[in-house]
Amino acid sequence: VKPDKKRKAAASSQNSGMDNVFLRRSERVPKRSSDTKTPIKSERNPALTVIHEIIPAVDPFSTPAEHKLSRLQNWMTLKPGMHETSLSINDNKIRKSFFQSMENVKKDLKKEHIDGAFAMLNCRRNENAAWFHNYKIPKACFLPMEFLHCSLSHDLAYKKEKVKVYDCFQKESNSIDIPQVKKLAVLISDLLVAPSGDEVDKVKMIPFEVEQAQGLPKTKHPFNCGIFLVKILECQSLKIGDMTKINDDNALKLRRTLSCEIFNQFVDESFGK
Repeated sequence: VKPDKKRKAAASSQNSGMDNVFLRRSERVPKRSSDTKTPIKSERNPALTVIHEIIPAVDPFSTPAEHKLSRLQNWMTLKPGMHETSLSINDNKIRKSFFQSMENVKKDLKKEHIDGAFAMLNCRRNENAAWFHNYKIPKACFLPMEFLHCSLSHDLAYKKEKVKVYDCFQKESNSIDIPQVKKLAVLISDLLVAPSGDEVDKVKMIPFEVEQAQGLPKTKHPFNCGIFLVKILECQSLKIGDMTKINDDNALKLRRTLSCEIFNQFVDESFGK
């Protein structure tokens, strides 16, 4: 039976329409997908400079509290012979003349004054250990003046043995010419090794160098050297860079403050109560 011509035409037209549809799809030009963009990364914030919030307990330039000043003034009015019963530093009895001499602007600090200041600063580090830890301030210890005298006496023994010891001052470019520093610098390596009980090889000592500190406060008066020394070392141990308050015009105030702080650190707690 021959197919109906009308149905055949309708079918052919439907097929041709589908072909056209498929052709139109195949002829579509593929579009390129949008490029993946990398998010813009902002530059990292620079490391913040940690500013130490100096607490009064360790502030080298704080004014002593009124009650501390009053305790010292009352102690100074005691009858002779009563002072040393209530105050001692490094097992040494302290008399009224200790503070009178310290506050004399025309006299430099003595060995006992500097030792007393160093002992007070060591106590402060121990009492405020948490503050030093929080600000990651390296541990430090203020050595008494006797340490230098001991090291110099050991230097004489080295000279007698005539052993070649490394000397950081042999460099021609080094202009530092301070005998005490030179002698101590030669011995530091041995001094660090000796307590361990190990045999010290004086020929193969690890080389080290001593650098002269720059930008430190300077005094025009030789009698201010001691108070400048104490305050400079105190600031460096606290990582304080601004030392402008260490000057000749401020020297008397620094002396009186140091005198008061030493007294209140070591005086018997029962005094004045």
